[in-house]
Amino acid sequence: MFTSQNENPYASPLTDNVLPDKPELASLQASPCPRCGSNDEKPVPYSPLMGRHGPRAVDHVRCSACGTQYNGETGREITSRLWRHLLPVLLAGILGLLYIALGFLLSLP
Repeated sequence: MFTSQNENPYASPLTDNVLPDKPELASLQASPCPRCGSNDEKPVPYSPLMGRHGPRAVDHVRCSACGTQYNGETGREITSRLWRHLLPVLLAGILGLLYIALGFLLSLP
């Protein structure tokens, strides 16, 4: 049935059973720091605005030289992106509190 013991009985007959090569580490190198240009960065394990899983999702890293936090793939700073998403939520919260306070003040005799 099989010609050798190393043959995979579940392999597709259309492939030659060669595993793809792993990517080289040099191709996975992150972008340099946008502020100081250093390549010495460490991943951010936790962010108060994004929790534990957010920094991993956006490749959030911190420069060891100057402390700037930025996206390790693109090299852009994280703060502008966070404020763009956080500002509408903050404005909606403030307007909601004003609406409740105004309703309470208008109901007083």
